[in-house]
Amino acid sequence: RFGSLYEAAKGEYKSLDIDFMNIYVNFANENNIITLGQDNVEIRFEQASSGMQSIIPLWTVFLYGINKYKQATTIIEEPELNLFPTLQVDLVNNLVSQMNKTQTNLLLTTHSPYILSVIDNLIYAKDVYKKAEEANNEELKNKITSLVPIATMIEYENVAAYHCQDDGVVVRMNDDDIRSTGAYALDSASMITGNIYNELMNIDNEL
Repeated sequence: RFGSLYEAAKGEYKSLDIDFMNIYVNFANENNIITLGQDNVEIRFEQASSGMQSIIPLWTVFLYGINKYKQATTIIEEPELNLFPTLQVDLVNNLVSQMNKTQTNLLLTTHSPYILSVIDNLIYAKDVYKKAEEANNEELKNKITSLVPIATMIEYENVAAYHCQDDGVVVRMNDDDIRSTGAYALDSASMITGNIYNELMNIDNEL
């Protein structure tokens, strides 16, 4: 079904400017020509990186879907696959920005703590911006929007995060006290490696 949606989307758009990747895709040519950045270097889709080959169909179908089905639920499985962490950040920001323009819902499955960390930032930005509005502080409002555009901010109450445990039980991750998705629960690897590094530093200091 995704393949048929992708073909329909390519027929609808003919071309697509994916600005957060700094690329332009021309679907009119059977090779789906990709123009890279300001140098206007052209490559065929099959010559592109695995990240591009993942994100171009994803983004194309996503835009097509939210425009065609105004009250749908979009499900994206592991959008972080093949993507450098900074591109994961850009992708989530742009997904949320588009979702905020519609009445659609977004469901993401992920193993990436970066994905949830971005969402936490968007939630926190909304909370801080509200405080700046209440204080009528234009300077701080401008500082906040220079970091996080209003179009990408999220209400905490509109976000739910769940974790599937090893025993198959699904538990809610949201931390209502700090208004967070509980992204730290996915980042146990950093805790493990950080603890090892700290222990090695302690040993090194004894030498």
